[in-house]
Amino acid sequence: TVSGRAKSFKSWAAIDLGMSVASGTDWLGFKTRHGKAVYVNFELGLKTLRSRINMIANAKKIELEPLKGWFVPLTINTGGLFSAAQEEDSEVMFTIRVIDQIKRGLAKAAIKNPAMVILDSFYNMVGQLNENSASDVAAVYWLVRKLATDLNCMVVLIHHFAKGSPADQMQRSE
Repeated sequence: TVSGRAKSFKSWAAIDLGMSVASGTDWLGFKTRHGKAVYVNFELGLKTLRSRINMIANAKKIELEPLKGWFVPLTINTGGLFSAAQEEDSEVMFTIRVIDQIKRGLAKAAIKNPAMVILDSFYNMVGQLNENSASDVAAVYWLVRKLATDLNCMVVLIHHFAKGSPADQMQRSE
């Protein structure tokens, strides 16, 4: 899990990580192993996402054409899933539906055997669950671990810190 405050460049770092794995280049001074990397985007507009990919590629001097099929940005719109999930008798149904959409997106893009799937970001996967509740978060993490097992790959989860001080957050979650 990569966590940080809003606007702390988590998505930038995640895209950079995915492109580094896909190209087999170093990431922040660490060696990577070349493999397919999927960046699952729940937040950015397509124009913004493309712009960031191009800026990172230029900064790293990575050609994008050879990365086709190796670095795959996959945008998932979770908006329509919420009402459908509410009809089900399960608090984690929203997350189950999101993960199903991810698997469908991978199949549609013909992505097999990814080395890494990056999920940006956690709050887009929880629906009405309380991201400050240990039991709610445990259920979502169990589903994310199942995704990693099903795909036989590493899953990186991007998570925003809640706004306010840590003491405020503790008081709100009690």
